[in-house]
Amino acid sequence: MAQRSRRERVAWRAASLALLGFAAFAITITLFVLWATSAGALATTLSALLLAAPALGGLWCALKARRRTQSIASALGEAWRSGARDVLEGVDREFTSSELARVLGLPTAETETLLAALNVDDQVFARVTDDGDVAYRARLPARVRVEAELPDALREDGLALRTKDRMER
Repeated sequence: MAQRSRRERVAWRAASLALLGFAAFAITITLFVLWATSAGALATTLSALLLAAPALGGLWCALKARRRTQSIASALGEAWRSGARDVLEGVDREFTSSELARVLGLPTAETETLLAALNVDDQVFARVTDDGDVAYRARLPARVRVEAELPDALREDGLALRTKDRMER
């Protein structure tokens, strides 16, 4: 997706430069001809309207190129987040941001930003270690709660009494 967006961005920039260059050249020639012939208001207005089309087209192409640039940044950010998530899901241990930075080949600061974004979306879970570092993992370890004795509400006779009361109502 990012590669296609890059190609499209280059095409839109080239079209923008071509149209704006043509518009600038055409405006210069037209203004010279209008000055040399002392044309009237109608000829000047028509010329301005005709020359506005390539100029507006060039501006529109420049806006399309800017949108492609934004989509490239978004696609690359999503790819890095996906890669970091895949690395963390592939192992069953915690990583610090510096360890993950070495694996991904990114600077530590970028990796911390990446992990913070994943933590906000609950795709990665963070924990502060005893050393004060923040460790990340893809999923929380399983937790099981076991009580020594069942409460009265869950005992067989208590459950039967509650069910019978509800059915009578």
